[in-house]
Amino acid sequence: MRRTARGQALVELTLLLPLLVLLVMGAIDFGRLYFSYTTIANAAREGAMCASLGDACPAGAVGAASAEVSGTLPGGVTTTVAGGGASGSTVKVTVRYNFQAVTTAVLGTSTFPIQASASMVVQ
Repeated sequence: MRRTARGQALVELTLLLPLLVLLVMGAIDFGRLYFSYTTIANAAREGAMCASLGDACPAGAVGAASAEVSGTLPGGVTTTVAGGGASGSTVKVTVRYNFQAVTTAVLGTSTFPIQASASMVVQ
């Protein structure tokens, strides 16, 4: 291999390496975002189920949603409960989370608010 060919390979590597690193970091962020969304969706379902059972669930909707997340998401979640009450009515539980991406310099924002809701009929 000639000396100039080695220099050319080094220049090509320095041009492509930042793009490859950005692509890998974006894929990691997407995986983290998907994990966060499925976690809060499961928490919303658990909270709605608990709220629909009434007194049979002593922790309540907020407690059930928090127990489902159980420290897997840094910063915690915000849970709101709407409706409920009499048997046959609908209760809706919404769980919100501020996702913090690793690739914030490229995206231009540090957090993305994501939320999931679940509705169930009160037993």
